[in-house]
Amino acid sequence: YSGFPVEFVYPDVTAVVPANIALVAGSKNASEAKKFISYTVSQQGQELLYNPKISRLPILPPEAMGGKTPAGYPNPFEIAKRAKVQFNSDLSEARYNVVSALFDQTITFRLKELQAATKAIHAAEAALAKKTNANASELLKQAREAAFSPVVNAQKAADKEFLALFAANKKDAAVSKSVTGLENYWNNSARQNYERAKSLAEQALAAVK
Repeated sequence: YSGFPVEFVYPDVTAVVPANIALVAGSKNASEAKKFISYTVSQQGQELLYNPKISRLPILPPEAMGGKTPAGYPNPFEIAKRAKVQFNSDLSEARYNVVSALFDQTITFRLKELQAATKAIHAAEAALAKKTNANASELLKQAREAAFSPVVNAQKAADKEFLALFAANKKDAAVSKSVTGLENYWNNSARQNYERAKSLAEQALAAVK
């Protein structure tokens, strides 16, 4: 349906999250905005998503699209049924600020170290696929845990006071100091974890050779 020599396949571990559209309170052009929203969610508006230059999933089920759905086009309703990840919008909203900060400190700002650790892990995995070694397998397991375990555990992520801190006004000196302290700790922890993961993966690779 895309016209390209390859097609897109959704993984089993995924989530279907609808895009949002809303009317801004106090809008000067509320009537026109309402017309646009109505058109967007109508069958005619949703059909535009089938354009290869757009290629997005309609919010209307295929049976409501008047037979216009291209053959083989992904059905988000079926994808959602078999998805192993069930998106929780309330949980997402509560953790939004924390997750954004975590992503920056442990991935964006430590991408070089993460890439080095991941490269070492992949090299060890490739070697173990050709030649088994119990000691190397254990080292590789430890490397994965060090590299891919979040620096904030589930219990902490569920702490309402902890979440409230990251949603608070950062202009407040006390709030800013607390948040900065935690972010620095995460950043340093991520660096140490990635370096340890790289070392363990390299040990695993050496054990196989």
